[in-house]
Amino acid sequence: MKPIFYFLPILLVTMSANAQNYSLEFDGDSNYVRVGDTLAYYELEELTYSFWVKSDYSGRNYMADFTDNPADYDNAGFRTLIGDLGNGSNISIWQWINGEQGSVSLGAGGKIDEWTHVACVLDLMSELADTSYFKMTAYLNGVERDVDEFEVVSSTRASRLINLTPTGPRILGGRFDLQDGRFLGGSMDDFSIHSRVLSSLEIENIVCSGITPNDQNTLLFFQMNEGSGVNLVDSSANNYGAELMGPIYSTDLAPDQSTVSPLADWTYTPASQRLDFWFQNTSSSFDAAIWTWGDGTSDTNANTWNNHIFPAKGMYNVCIEVSTTCAGTDQYCDSVEVDCTVPAATFSYDPNDLVVEVYGDLTDLDSLIWDFGDGSSKSGDTLFHTYTSKGIYTICAYAYNSCGADTICQEYNAVVQSLEELEFMGLELFPNPASTQVRVEFDNQGLSYNLSVYDLRGRMVTKTMNIRESSYEFNVERLLPGTYILQVKGQYKTAFQKLQIN
Repeated sequence: MKPIFYFLPILLVTMSANAQNYSLEFDGDSNYVRVGDTLAYYELEELTYSFWVKSDYSGRNYMADFTDNPADYDNAGFRTLIGDLGNGSNISIWQWINGEQGSVSLGAGGKIDEWTHVACVLDLMSELADTSYFKMTAYLNGVERDVDEFEVVSSTRASRLINLTPTGPRILGGRFDLQDGRFLGGSMDDFSIHSRVLSSLEIENIVCSGITPNDQNTLLFFQMNEGSGVNLVDSSANNYGAELMGPIYSTDLAPDQSTVSPLADWTYTPASQRLDFWFQNTSSSFDAAIWTWGDGTSDTNANTWNNHIFPAKGMYNVCIEVSTTCAGTDQYCDSVEVDCTVPAATFSYDPNDLVVEVYGDLTDLDSLIWDFGDGSSKSGDTLFHTYTSKGIYTICAYAYNSCGADTICQEYNAVVQSLEELEFMGLELFPNPASTQVRVEFDNQGLSYNLSVYDLRGRMVTKTMNIRESSYEFNVERLLPGTYILQVKGQYKTAFQKLQIN
């Protein structure tokens, strides 16, 4: 039998960094790539960005910034900004269309100094009257990490779509206006833009096979494999080109992702008297993570820092399983002791007739709330409260933390029947009523004393400490007209008097 030969059509694709010879290395100080300003596209409903990047994510790392309105970029007809803007290995992507903005974030904490693939898909989901509804989806190494939706409103449909006019800068590795401290410190490879949605499967294939689609929908594709010279060649059919402004070619390439093995690890800081714990994901070379908390719950947060609230005191087996898009998995487990006891509320008080000073202890508490039994409440550890009439009041302190709550109450006898019955005890004020200055005469026996003024709601409005003069003058011009209680508190006695401000 004669052999049979099959001739199959071949789809043109171009190999990415892990199958080619060079990447571009940026110094983080002044290096960038200026893309030709003739790059333009009009009335698109879909757009996808795809590239490889490697950085230590120290400082600010602008990776791409294209705009058609640098003078007013927040209201630009078009702007794409991609970078880690000093947020601690968190790659953010902003997209402006006709002055409206969407944004997504990619936590890259497990990718420090590792080659990572970044993709962002922009898709017109629906239209209603004069509004277009767009969806942004961001991928890190083929794993969907964030989604955002935003609206673009215009009476003209064309202006509600994706338009980049041939004006304004197009920069790789820096901010559009080349600000100091806004340059990429690291490497980049295979930067491409596509006028269609690349599916999650296609994006995963780029990561695992090293092949970036290059077809009739490819608007721009820099393979960065020239190896020398100052010009980048656009491998798409559009031939836009770009000029190197400092970056150098490097043979540091993205590895075959099927050979990258993840390493699982986490750490935490033990916390007493709490049910909520912060865990740090210290795993490396991973694309996805699954936490199991040992209490029957789990989540898939791949961020560096993760907060979890345990249901009760006890011992829990916490595990993290990390995986890569193209290779295997790894798991790390350890025990976490949650030592959380319901708080015990305690307080004491210092009686001063109508004015009571309460003292609480905020140790291991989230909050301490006071109820003074006269309809008023306050929060804090040390407080003054002024009653307006004689009576026996029940003061309660409510102590809270994440483990629970506790309450303690005590009775307090406010002995003064009215403001007119406040004990003078050698305390004299003049003038009273007053409008500008008040002189206080107090037999302090040569010792220091504190002077405080309260309004009738118990709020302290002024205080002077460590007064030694038996005759002391202070200004009351800032006080609103009304009735106040003046307290003079010495080492051995406390005196009150009503103060009227006109």
